[in-house]
Amino acid sequence: MITRIPVFGVLLLAAAVLSGCTQANPTDTLARAEAAPQASHPELEFFNGISATLEIEMSSPPENIGDTANQRALPTATIKSLALKAEVVEGDPPKGRELTVKELQGVAFQGASIQLRGEGGVTVTHQAANGQAFTVEELLKAVEDTERQSRPNSEWFGGVDMHHVYFEGIAEAEDGVWDIQWGS
Repeated sequence: MITRIPVFGVLLLAAAVLSGCTQANPTDTLARAEAAPQASHPELEFFNGISATLEIEMSSPPENIGDTANQRALPTATIKSLALKAEVVEGDPPKGRELTVKELQGVAFQGASIQLRGEGGVTVTHQAANGQAFTVEELLKAVEDTERQSRPNSEWFGGVDMHHVYFEGIAEAEDGVWDIQWGS
């Protein structure tokens, strides 16, 4: 009988061996792999690999932080508009392209509903249009809607966080809510 180990499990096994672990247990490795966000929802692999940027327009221009290129929103500034712009990056050299209709219509998350928590800590519940699963397009819209409600409660250097705007996927937290991951 052949035991199939998911690619993520193989990577964890290799990491354990390379880090000096002399008795890597495939069962433990698989358990760790199953704890990853895609383990319970493998359909998220494509969705979490999408390159997206949250474009935030504030009521007043941002200011530089010291001598860095980083900018912050003024404490009195409010969000005027917010939009999530998504694309697929591929090729060598890497190049972005729009998502195809087929990709947008693909299943991103199996479930009648999902709770997403945005950067401001607000949790928003979304219902799947068909009552069974979210398409990539629907889940991108849910991320944008969650941030529209949550982002005003965020704080970074005294103002709304307009710095962490690069989408890095969603990950299930211990409380069962899916945290939206943002980078800068």
